[in-house]
Amino acid sequence: MSIPILKKAQFFMSYIDTTELLQNQDTWKRSQVRLPNSLHQIVTQYAQDKNMSLNTAIIRLLDIGLVSETQRIQ
Repeated sequence: MSIPILKKAQFFMSYIDTTELLQNQDTWKRSQVRLPNSLHQIVTQYAQDKNMSLNTAIIRLLDIGLVSETQRIQ
């Protein structure tokens, strides 16, 4: 599987297909992730600070991290 092309969305790069965000989440892939307690607390606090669900926060942080890593290695 190849890595999709980064898309420029307004002011930042993203792997997220915004049309998927508007679709019914029943078609999304489900994963279970085990997090160390300290990381879970930080992500939970991030979600609360940004007024978003834990799931949305994890998706956003994954996207930010992947974009950052891709740009770093290019």
